[in-house]
Amino acid sequence: MISKGKIENKSYVYGIYSHEDQVLHALDHLNHNGVHVDDAYSPFPIHGIDDKLGAKDTSLHTAGFVLGLTGTVTALSLITWVTVVNYPTLFGGKPFWSLPAFIPITFEL
Repeated sequence: MISKGKIENKSYVYGIYSHEDQVLHALDHLNHNGVHVDDAYSPFPIHGIDDKLGAKDTSLHTAGFVLGLTGTVTALSLITWVTVVNYPTLFGGKPFWSLPAFIPITFEL
């Protein structure tokens, strides 16, 4: 089911489909007829819809990795400085720097 309308000098097309293959076929049909589709909404992910819409890949995954690595290195550096250099305390013969003990703190930071 496809309907056409106009709101505030902008044309739009909306459709309701019962299967994801119908959505992809409708996008192919619209693109073939020269209609540029900016966005499509679905209650579940549709594989291949990004290519049909012409969506470009973002660098969000790279930024997440770099920022996560920065936080981990910063946390471990701070913990190492505090427990080994600044305020070394001997607790029952345990080592000053113990990675398993610092995992929860690193995750929090």
